[in-house]
Amino acid sequence: NYLGITVSQMQTYAREISLVVGTQGKAAEALTSLATGGKVASDAFTSVGTAVVLMNRVLGTSIDDAVSTFTKLADEPAKASVKLNESLHYLTLATYERIRSLEEQGDKEAAAALAQRTLAEATSTRLKSVEASAGSLERAWRALTDVAKQAWDAMLGVGRQQSVGDALGIARAKLAESQAQAGLG
Repeated sequence: NYLGITVSQMQTYAREISLVVGTQGKAAEALTSLATGGKVASDAFTSVGTAVVLMNRVLGTSIDDAVSTFTKLADEPAKASVKLNESLHYLTLATYERIRSLEEQGDKEAAAALAQRTLAEATSTRLKSVEASAGSLERAWRALTDVAKQAWDAMLGVGRQQSVGDALGIARAKLAESQAQAGLG
């Protein structure tokens, strides 16, 4: 629990990521790898998790290799950002200067979070664009495999422990339904 994230929150984050890309299982794998390394800022956790799943899905990058790309930014945020920017060209000068300034002020965690969030957002945007520009046959094939993976993920979800947030949402929905029925009767 180095990041201050509970199991219930991890389940919720995995579900949120799976609504954007991939399956809950793949999202959970990415988030577990991120949490195990302990080098991804908690406020960048879901955006980095989404980017990791996209890198796996679109580029075929292993989850561990994708996670490694982001964890490099934790140790020396400014230096690692420059190195990654040489090949990925994702940083603006203003963002780099902010990362460097935070690191020079001794706030390496904030610098790392900004660097990770910036890379995650740029990566996600670019990879979603790559997916959208795929040919019709490739998109149809991906849609077919997505449906199969989601069905498999749903089968694996049978008996999956419900998160506190999900349980609360269901209870609120039932309460609202009961209140609406009471108002009608």
